[in-house]
Amino acid sequence: MAQDIDQIELDRIAEEFSCAIRRGECPSIDAFLQSNSDPSGQLRELLESVALIEELKRKSIANEPAKQSSLNIKQLDDYTIVREIGRGGMGVVFEAIHQSLGRRVAVKVLAHHLLDDTKHLARFRREARAAARLRHSNIVPVYGVGESENHHYYVMDLIDGMSLKDWLARLRGERCPELPTIEVARINTQTETSHLEVSATCETASEMELAHPSSATPFSTDSEEYVLWVARLGATICDALQYAHSQGVLHRDIKPANLLIDRKNEVWIADFGLAKLSEQQAVTMTGDIVGTPQYMPPESFEGTYDIQSEVYAAGLTLYELLALRPAIDGKNASDTIRKATAGVTISPRKYNASIPRDLETIVLKSLAHQPSERYLAAGGLRDDLRRFLASQPIMARHTGPLGRAARWSRREPVVAALTFATFSLLSALAIVSAYGYLQTKSALSIAESATFSAEQSLAEKSHALQIADNQRIRAEKNLQVALAAFDKTMQNIADRGLETDANVLGEVTDTTASGVTPEDAKLLQSLLGFFDELAANNSEDLQEESALASQRAGDIYLSLGQLSQADRAYSECLDRYEQLSQLDSNASSFIISRATVMNQLAVITSLRGQLARSFEMFGLTTELIKGSEPAWASQEGRFQYARAHRLFASLGSRSGIDGFQQPQGIGFFPRRPASYIMTLRAEQEQDSLEKAIEVIGSLIEESPDDIRFQAELARVYRDMAKVTSRAKRKTDAEEAVNESIDRFERLLAENRTSDALRYELAMTLISAETFGVGQRQRAVRADELSNQLLANSPALPRYMALKAQSLENLTTLQSRAGEYELAVKNLNETIQIYTSLIAGSPELILYETRRFQAIESLADIKVIQGKTLEAIDHLDRAIRSLQPSFRQPEMSPVARLQLQRMRSKLTRLIESQ
Repeated sequence: MAQDIDQIELDRIAEEFSCAIRRGECPSIDAFLQSNSDPSGQLRELLESVALIEELKRKSIANEPAKQSSLNIKQLDDYTIVREIGRGGMGVVFEAIHQSLGRRVAVKVLAHHLLDDTKHLARFRREARAAARLRHSNIVPVYGVGESENHHYYVMDLIDGMSLKDWLARLRGERCPELPTIEVARINTQTETSHLEVSATCETASEMELAHPSSATPFSTDSEEYVLWVARLGATICDALQYAHSQGVLHRDIKPANLLIDRKNEVWIADFGLAKLSEQQAVTMTGDIVGTPQYMPPESFEGTYDIQSEVYAAGLTLYELLALRPAIDGKNASDTIRKATAGVTISPRKYNASIPRDLETIVLKSLAHQPSERYLAAGGLRDDLRRFLASQPIMARHTGPLGRAARWSRREPVVAALTFATFSLLSALAIVSAYGYLQTKSALSIAESATFSAEQSLAEKSHALQIADNQRIRAEKNLQVALAAFDKTMQNIADRGLETDANVLGEVTDTTASGVTPEDAKLLQSLLGFFDELAANNSEDLQEESALASQRAGDIYLSLGQLSQADRAYSECLDRYEQLSQLDSNASSFIISRATVMNQLAVITSLRGQLARSFEMFGLTTELIKGSEPAWASQEGRFQYARAHRLFASLGSRSGIDGFQQPQGIGFFPRRPASYIMTLRAEQEQDSLEKAIEVIGSLIEESPDDIRFQAELARVYRDMAKVTSRAKRKTDAEEAVNESIDRFERLLAENRTSDALRYELAMTLISAETFGVGQRQRAVRADELSNQLLANSPALPRYMALKAQSLENLTTLQSRAGEYELAVKNLNETIQIYTSLIAGSPELILYETRRFQAIESLADIKVIQGKTLEAIDHLDRAIRSLQPSFRQPEMSPVARLQLQRMRSKLTRLIESQ
């Protein structure tokens, strides 16, 4: 109740502030804040927004005196004025006759009293330039611009129709919910009788009449025909917006009033009065709030407006057409602003249950509160609408209660923490309920035995059976409550631990986001024990849920860098999927799930140095997918197949050493000489990468917009560069790495907010195969990208590792240029970064391997500088710290090679003294 009283008080203060402005008192925001407590800053933001809105209203009212004088205009150059047909934010629109061509046009004239304001005049000219450059079948065309007798104007096509705002108003006013169509009235002008036509910028159509012509077949707004019509209309609007965006133009005021529908049911985007050219600078100052509050995205109230903001505005229009009411509808100015900044919270299906689920999903994705969760461009919204119209699967995914809760927790971390504590209590309740279920089950068994053995009357037996049945139903309900609580808790931990962007790209990283904590792992361990107990007592019902729980556990352990626990969880998950596959050998989903988990295991085991097991996982994965026709026919199955081939080729680099020899007699290679093994391995790696390119290429042809496929192909080319470089084919290596860089550059240009793509591009730029023409520019670019990533996520381990690698790359170039002091400084920073990473993830041998490589490089530079004693000291300390690694079997191959190399260097240095 206290929260309701606070909100009422906010509305009262905002209304008092608004009334003071209307009375011309120019009230001070600071004065209002002094008399009213505002610890959260919410009141200041509200009063600032109200002040802006009232200023816009004041300017709009100030424009009214120009109306009478504008009616006296009879001629503008070659255009004869017929009548005034509408008014926009900056000018008056007339119907006119172009005498030279004998056609009717719309002429927009800047209000005369605004000519002294250079900012208004510049914006008017900008509007003309923005609209004139656009040539699209659904954007009102501009024919010309000019100045006559101190009247600035531009000429547009005259659209025969009405705005969607008036169309909706008339529709809501009809008693029957049938689609209104336009009946064109007729008027007389000085020259001829013509159809009534509405200007591109006219926001009212009070002179129009609506009817149902006999030639048209009306349909109900809750019918399938109406829904499809709205979807087609939305696709057309988005197509026009995508074109405008490609020309560097933002409309900045998409709303039903600026969308015209003609007599052929074609939609037109009009009134680029707030349009923003990409090259404009000083006309619209940074931070200006421009637009209609009811149709503005939340970020625009902070002065931010981009392509995804236009997607939001298009989504608001679709929402209003489907629900027949605005998505944001406030009681007053302050209420409207507050609701607009909070975003859309009510599903359109609440008002119109006939809206298909897929179409609702598309609309809600375009209306996501965070721009990063919307479609990246209007073209994405258009394509999903077209998929819906073609009855094809849409790209947007329905956000269930768990997804909405995760997004809410990121916006409200304090409340989310309290909610998580509640979930923990629910988990405890679930454990108690499960224990009660087991006790009840035991009691049921005893009761059943006693019922059959006891010599009681039929009435007593019936009564006992009824009690037992009630207890069974209660126990089953308790089990479902326990499972639901467990699932919610697991999902909450997983959502905080997995990096969404990287998850979309389908790549397992060395370590992922730092959103989970060791406390989460302890809670996870206790919950898994509880779930295993439930699964053991209900094996037939919970096998699939148990497999999913183990897979989630593996994901979370991987996020924490606990590779052995992740290995164990994925292995348990794999065993359970194999059992499910035996029960239903034709279930392709289980086969694909097994392949996905096996690819995870291949990555983890290579990170731990268990190369033999990694090779085994690769062979099993490819055989599993190829051996199942349904799995091979699916896109996900072929994607995992191609990914397994790429992982095989990159196992050496993931373990921290590219020059290893595969254990003989394992995987694809028989027992042969070492040189033969290395040659055969290189051939097998190249063959695997060529197969991956072929499969992913076919997937991209089927789904060209799937970013996972595009990113995977770029990774394949990056690994191809490594393989061909080891084979001494420098030209092939350079071509492959250039192909990888070009693909990642294009993806990043299309997805500028993607840190995962920024990371992948930097990884390609710092690979050894980039050395050659332009190597310094690439090294500097990689370092800049790593700094950008660390600025966003300073504690993310893989970004720290990327920074260390970029510094090593620069060190190589600096050493070649004789910049030894700078190289030493960068190597010391690199060693510090790897030391920190090893402390956080001791099982990742890759970090320890690279740290020792950096120490070797530092010793080499010290020798060049003539500081041999310092070089000996670095190597001696590195050898002593590396020797304990022999006690860890999985680290022996890597440690042995590094130890031998450093001992040889140390011996040579000591002998040279």
